[in-house]
Amino acid sequence: MIYDHECYLKDLIGREDVLVTDTETSGFEKNSEVLTVTVLNTRGKVLLNGASLPQGPISRWATKVHGLTHWRLQRMGAVSWPDLHERLSRLLGAASLVLAWNAPFDLRMLNQTARRHGLELPELPWQCVMRSYANARPRRPRKLAAAAADLGIRAHGVHTALGDATTTLRVARALAGVRP
Repeated sequence: MIYDHECYLKDLIGREDVLVTDTETSGFEKNSEVLTVTVLNTRGKVLLNGASLPQGPISRWATKVHGLTHWRLQRMGAVSWPDLHERLSRLLGAASLVLAWNAPFDLRMLNQTARRHGLELPELPWQCVMRSYANARPRRPRKLAAAAADLGIRAHGVHTALGDATTTLRVARALAGVRP
């Protein structure tokens, strides 16, 4: 579930029960899968930074964006989705809210990857930091790196789950008026 109303980011930053996440995927389609997922707490500590080997192909377009291939994922030590899902579910199960740059997309991709393996993620609310940014700064760029630059934040590891989760947290902190 994506929050329809705006939660105040200032009230969320620093809470132990709020997580920040990002994914990189094999594409945008209904059969696309999560390839990498990162989960941070709101202090920036990495709780999960994992890779999963997809059952299906990785689109050329997706590889062009993030550079991930089956071979590269294997070299990164990618595990099967059920192994990664277990760790992810444990973290999400202890949280009260998840922040993500494009929350509807990440939530959809995580859920469809889980369903592909007959698994489910814990139900909890998600807040879209991209939507928070759009509400705070109308007519500004919607891409994460451009939004970060607009706020005077250096994006790290663009199009990596770890880099984008870190940048999302920094953008959320800036929107909340909290020093990075």
